[in-house]
Amino acid sequence: MNPPDLTKGDTRERILDAAETLFAEHGFEATSMRAVTSVAQVNLAAVNYHFGSKDGLVQAVFERRVGPLNLERLTLLDRAQAEAAPGPAPLDAVVAALVTPLIRVGRECEPFLRFFNRCQIEPIEALSAVLTTQFKAVSTRFLAALQGALPQLDADDVIWRASFAFGAVAHALASHQRTRLISGGRIDGGDLDQLLPRLIAFIVAGMRAPRGGPT
Repeated sequence: MNPPDLTKGDTRERILDAAETLFAEHGFEATSMRAVTSVAQVNLAAVNYHFGSKDGLVQAVFERRVGPLNLERLTLLDRAQAEAAPGPAPLDAVVAALVTPLIRVGRECEPFLRFFNRCQIEPIEALSAVLTTQFKAVSTRFLAALQGALPQLDADDVIWRASFAFGAVAHALASHQRTRLISGGRIDGGDLDQLLPRLIAFIVAGMRAPRGGPT
């Protein structure tokens, strides 16, 4: 077996991989820098060199996945809007642009998915600014695109339905074993070719449902 490549780039990625896994398993507060260095097989100086602090490390863990994810989302949205111009992008294309990259990242990077889900119940102060930076512009673009595709809804309805859509995505990511169980093993909930078109169709139908709520 060849020895590991200990170049700077490789060292940085090993630290990020180790931190991502440990943050997912134990949480940010309960994960020590010593644990990260042990799993990554580096010294503390290497972590400080690349990230500066534990806060800097968790920010980098988050940005490594979410930055490319959001770039792909916006690229897909730009394409859908360009193809539909001068009219609004169709709802199914907007939903696909929003959902597809997230499902793919969630399936390919399972430790990050668990870390991200953990952040929902154990907020990390060090991520507050990163969350704003990474999601504000994306949220604005997609809410506007959804509103354009659903002119019959007011802004509040669009926000509610977008929130419910993310709930469906989170469930699809977290419960593919349940799909296999309740289908008697016939359906593989982890098969993206089977999952994505059904999930997108489900969300689109929900988005188009008659308006409810207080009258």
